[in-house]
Amino acid sequence: MPDAKVYRREIHSRLAEVDWLCTDMRALLASSDLDEARFAIELLAHESLCNAVIHGNKKNADKRVLLEIRVGRVWVRLQVTDEGNGFDWRKKSFLPGDVGDTTGRGIALYALYAERRQFNAFGNQVTLWIRKRKLEGERNGLIRC
Repeated sequence: MPDAKVYRREIHSRLAEVDWLCTDMRALLASSDLDEARFAIELLAHESLCNAVIHGNKKNADKRVLLEIRVGRVWVRLQVTDEGNGFDWRKKSFLPGDVGDTTGRGIALYALYAERRQFNAFGNQVTLWIRKRKLEGERNGLIRC
């Protein structure tokens, strides 16, 4: 993404730092003409960061989580990396689970709000691509998924 705005922050694995980071991240989003994509970016960042802290690093505050957001002309690339052992993302469903489930919704959210999803081989890094604006036909309800 040449000429992209880059937001890169690293935090300790504490949920309070996730909340701080999401608040801090809003300044970048507010200055980047992201009206249509802002909700998706904030939701996916928060979900990914919480997953990294809780599931990846097992809330070990000595471990770190890295967030990188690149805002390009058309796409926003969001990447979260933790220091945990990872997970086998190949065995996870991208479909929503039971409504009563208290965990396991992250991957389904990725499928709903990101046009492209990628995990590294270890499963401790997720990269999501979110389109900044919908196509004209999508705004008018002419294009359906």
